[in-house]
Amino acid sequence: MLPVYPKSATALADARVVAITWVLLATSGVAWFAEKLLGAPTPFVHAVFGLCVFSGFIHVAMSFRHKCPSCGKHPTIQGFKAVHPKSLNQSKASGWAGVVVNILRRRRLVCIHCGEEYQIDA
Repeated sequence: MLPVYPKSATALADARVVAITWVLLATSGVAWFAEKLLGAPTPFVHAVFGLCVFSGFIHVAMSFRHKCPSCGKHPTIQGFKAVHPKSLNQSKASGWAGVVVNILRRRRLVCIHCGEEYQIDA
């Protein structure tokens, strides 16, 4: 049995915000491409991209609200050092994106800095 991540609700909310940001980014890309094909500027593209940027800021703020209890670092902030080898197996995505996918799909978190595993209980 894995230990429960102390700020499970915050980590889960953070992962959901990242997923929303990814969807908004894809939507704004598709809308921008459609706008270029049609030739008519639409405020929809700017609104969706603005929401994408806003939700990205929310993710950054939320990612600073939870830390790995083992190493004291933030699991969704990667930096420039290589990730811990144990974290590479958690998802096909690597680094902090793998943490997000693992939280959403399996309700588990493997710290990219120290490799400790936790269960998300939220």
